[in-house]
Amino acid sequence: MKLTGFVLAVRFNRSFSIDDNIGSIVDDILLHKSQLFNEKLFETINSYQNARVLLSKQGHKLTINIDNIILEYQTPYDFEKNFEKYLNPHCS
Repeated sequence: MKLTGFVLAVRFNRSFSIDDNIGSIVDDILLHKSQLFNEKLFETINSYQNARVLLSKQGHKLTINIDNIILEYQTPYDFEKNFEKYLNPHCS
């Protein structure tokens, strides 16, 4: 079986303050100097009532709404090899 992606979700108590600040939250993600999460990765933003969805050409998706944050990440073709490289030193 080949790993093609993974999903990481954080669920919290419904918070309407997230809806009030969702634009600022998205700006912080897109304008951060991170090497992975920034405007180069997420080129498209879809706005829905109480939610924003950041999309990438590679198929990654970050959903932020008043109940949770969900990251859907598509793995590169050599993910398993690279993942094993990180696990092997710790699994002896």
